[in-house]
Amino acid sequence: MKKINCLCVSFIAMLIFLISMNGNFANAQENNSTSTSGDDSYEELIDEGIIDPSVSKEQWNQFKAEDKYYAEQQEKEEIDNPGNVSDDGNGEMLRSSKAKFSLRKGDFFYTNATDSKGLTGHNAIYVGNGKIVEAPAKGHKTRAQSFTTWKKNTLYGPKGPKKGKWIKVYRPSSKANGNKAANYAMKNFEKKHIPYKINGNIKSKKYEYCSKLVWQSYYFGAGKKSMASVNTPVILHPSNLPGTIKGTKKVHTYKK
Repeated sequence: MKKINCLCVSFIAMLIFLISMNGNFANAQENNSTSTSGDDSYEELIDEGIIDPSVSKEQWNQFKAEDKYYAEQQEKEEIDNPGNVSDDGNGEMLRSSKAKFSLRKGDFFYTNATDSKGLTGHNAIYVGNGKIVEAPAKGHKTRAQSFTTWKKNTLYGPKGPKKGKWIKVYRPSSKANGNKAANYAMKNFEKKHIPYKINGNIKSKKYEYCSKLVWQSYYFGAGKKSMASVNTPVILHPSNLPGTIKGTKKVHTYKK
């Protein structure tokens, strides 16, 4: 009887030990995953020169979490309000997919047809004469190019989703503000060729990234009163750019 009791006690002790070890292993795996995945991503982007050290790791992780939310909202908007909507030039919305649409200076774009380092979306601004101005990506400086060429490369290029690519056109309520923003973009970004980098000061003109370029075109070109909010973001999400400029509405969608 004593022998049986000893065996039972030994078995229970061994079982408790195995459960404890398994729990510790699981916790170690979880802690290792949590501690390395975000750190490696951030450090890699710093080393590659995509992020400036003025952006903290905490700010970048928060940006990535928010970026997913805003991108999902953009996708939802396109489902709820599909791209057969155009502006007739007088502010009236036309629901016909065959409605004539013309770009206007100061119109800016958000597209889902691009991705980089787990982030989705890109912005550019229309400056007239068939041209857009943008901050493309690491290794490229701010530039102007043909809208037709940019649209074709964006919708039919290899980046972004394989299906459901689109470019949304946003327009502020003030035509004058749009003109001023476009003129600022041409003067300061088309000819000066500022290098690409994501930094923690959206008003800084040392580096540019896509949403920051458009934001600065309105903030500095059209003035603070053209902005929807007095609060300035640390890093601006491409998908959240329309919400920062006063009176902005989606007026058209180009689709593949």
